[in-house]
Amino acid sequence: MEERHIGQLRKLLDILGNETRCRILELLNDRPWFISEISRELEIGQQAILRHLAELEDFGLLTHFEEDETEDRRKGRKRKYYNISPKAQYRMFISIDKDDLIFDLRTAERPEYFEKLVQLEKQIDKARQLPFGFMKLGAIQTLMNRLKEEIVTLAEARSHAIRLLEKLRIEFE
Repeated sequence: MEERHIGQLRKLLDILGNETRCRILELLNDRPWFISEISRELEIGQQAILRHLAELEDFGLLTHFEEDETEDRRKGRKRKYYNISPKAQYRMFISIDKDDLIFDLRTAERPEYFEKLVQLEKQIDKARQLPFGFMKLGAIQTLMNRLKEEIVTLAEARSHAIRLLEKLRIEFE
């Protein structure tokens, strides 16, 4: 096995071997959180949370975005939200042979249509940065329409795959 893969595996196991980082990943699995929310929920200081978030982000498990705070908060201040990276899917294969331990760690192969969603996500991040007004509303509406189209396309592909599966079942059962 390549030394690079062994290094990745060691780093991933180190990251996942820390209870706080695992708890952070568990929280972020449901929705994006900002630092003080994570700190309060886990009852751990913000500086420690920041160190864990930096390590998770450096490895590629997390991403972040900034968003303006609501009107009732101080104007101009942005909150930094963290979420699970769309590219943070890893596949691990471990095989124990009588003479050898074989393991392989790779980022999961992503189908081409995921790239379209990743591009849409980048466009959403850009739209968030626009000042509130007609331009921002127009950009958001356009992105919502494109996402709705993607959902329809994926639903049609799912239906087609289900029909093919049923066809195979009927033919070979």
